[in-house]
Formats: sequence, C-alpha cells, structure tokens
Amino acid sequence: MKDAAAISSSQPKFSAAAGRRFCFIHVGTHKTGTTSIQAFLRDNESRFARHGVIIPRAGRGEDLAGHHNLTQELLGAPGFVAERGGLADIVAELARSTAPRAVVSSEDFSLLSRSHDALITLRDAIARTGFAPAIVIYLRPQIPYCISLYAEIVKNGNLKPFAQYLSELLEHGSFMWNGALGPLCRYDILLERFAAVFGREFVVVRRYRSNAPRNLLLRSFARLVIGSRVTLRGYTYPPERYNPSLSFRRVLHALDIEAPAMDMRFAPLDLRGLLELSGAFWPVNVRVARRYGTWIPPCDATDVLLALPWRKSPQRTAALARARAALRLPAKADVAVHAGDVHG
Repeated sequence: MKDAAAISSSQPKFSAAAGRRFCFIHVGTHKTGTTSIQAFLRDNESRFARHGVIIPRAGRGEDLAGHHNLTQELLGAPGFVAERGGLADIVAELARSTAPRAVVSSEDFSLLSRSHDALITLRDAIARTGFAPAIVIYLRPQIPYCISLYAEIVKNGNLKPFAQYLSELLEHGSFMWNGALGPLCRYDILLERFAAVFGREFVVVRRYRSNAPRNLLLRSFARLVIGSRVTLRGYTYPPERYNPSLSFRRVLHALDIEAPAMDMRFAPLDLRGLLELSGAFWPVNVRVARRYGTWIPPCDATDVLLALPWRKSPQRTAALARARAALRLPAKADVAVHAGDVHG
C-alpha cells in the first residue's frame, strides 16, 4: 500500500539517536488493555527509570500509573481532584527531569478528541518542557469494541437500550454519553483530530488483539517507549487480566431484564447485525490504513462465530436465543454516567 509506506517512512525515530526527547501520550482507546498497561507502568516504574523513562507521579490515581486526574481536568469533569495534581504539576515534573523519554497514560485522553482547544493546551504544555509530544493509540476491531463498551457502560449504570445504542453507533459512529458523544468508533475522525494538533507523523497507531499471546501487548508497548532492542529482563507483569467484560446474564441483570440466561459470553449481535455494523466501519478502516499504515478489520473470525445462532448444545442455543430476544426489550431506565467511568 503506497500511502501506508509513505506514512511508515515519515514516522519519527523514537530513540536517543534521533536527538529528541519524546513524551509518549498513551490515549487508549478504552477496552484495549489500558488498565494492564498502567499496572505494568506502576509495577516497573524503577525499571523504566533505569532505561531513561519518567512516568510523572502528578495527575495519577491512588492505585495505577494512569493519569486519569489529568484527563478529568482537561475534560472539565467533576472528578478532578486538585490534590492529586494536574497539568501544571505534570509540566513542572517533566521540566525538572533530564530523562530522554516520558510516558503519560489514560484511556480518557481519547475523549479529548471532542475539544481541539484541549488538545492544543496539552500539546503546548508538554512541548514547553523540552519533550516532543507523541500520541500512542491502540485500536480494536469495532465489533468487539462496541460490544465490550456496551457491557461496560451498563455495568456503570448507563442503562441505554441496546437497539438505541446500535442506532446511535450507525448514525454518529459513537453513542450519546452525558449529553455528548462517547468514545469514537469512527477511527478516521478520531485519528485526524489528534493528527491535526500533534502532526500525523507523531500519531502511532497499533492494532489491539484480544487473543494475542500473554504479555505481548505490554512488551510491545515497553519497546516502543524504551527502544526495540531492550530485553525487558526482570520486568514484572500483571498476574491477571483487568476489567473482564460482563456475561450475557450479568448484562441482562444490570438492565433489570428478567429473562433466564445461561452464564455465557455477551454476544448480542446476530449475523445481520454484525454485517450491518461491519459494513458501516469498513470504509472508515480503509481510510485509516491508507493514512496511518495500520489495518484494523471491523471484526475478527471469532466475532462471526459468536454471531451465529448455534452453540455447543441445544440448551445453550436456546438460551442464547432467549437472551438476544430479551435484550431487544426496552430497558427500565437510562441513567447517565460521568466521563471517566469507562476504563480498561
């Protein structure tokens, strides 16, 4: 692909040999292993430091190395806690550092695509410290991404009917969240908003694979930040996967829908729904591949298998049919959640 090759050749060299100091802004997206990456950063903070990487302590929560307090500040969200530090504190920390690289991480950075001014504020603040800001974004095929997002918002109290959720995805490429659009599944629009501020050559796009070998995501992220030749000996890896998605039974229970359902994987789309949604995102992802050199299919083979009506036994096949039929019933409430409640 000619465009992809051109983009690849224009990507900056993120190494000391390039003579620049880079601050990697890991922007998620949601449900792409971000919590695992943040736990990995926290558990190996001293090791990253020995490799010349600073992970600012300001703007973080109490448990992980996720800079969610910073994103709350930039989003103007009520969850911002001044005592945990914000942009000014992170800027001061970076300005004092002599490290050649830095990392800030929060999946809610992806929500800053709503505000051109907020992105400029973040870019200029980091640039003043002597670091060149670079965006790192992981994208998941939209079908499992949208399904996982729906289960997550339901878990956090946003009881939007699934039919309405699908309708909003097809119309907007996202869903309505607190009176505004939530995370964008139109990846072309999402990336172009970051590229317009940071420069397309400073937007690194990676595909997230849920079925990748254990810890491959963490190793590839570390090598991007530190350098590809690092062996990563002695690094600690999270013992478990964070934020697993809800089962079909738990989604129905959260929606207060009374229907018997076996404890099976949440697979609400049939083949017709999968094809409709995949068709909407296919041209979007073609544009992403041409501009950024990374192909993200709208769905994986697993998603096709999950869309089939049949399961391993007649009992599970019948249970899936009942669960999908029950999900089409209207929910009893539509309760909004605060920005920042969807993590993982």
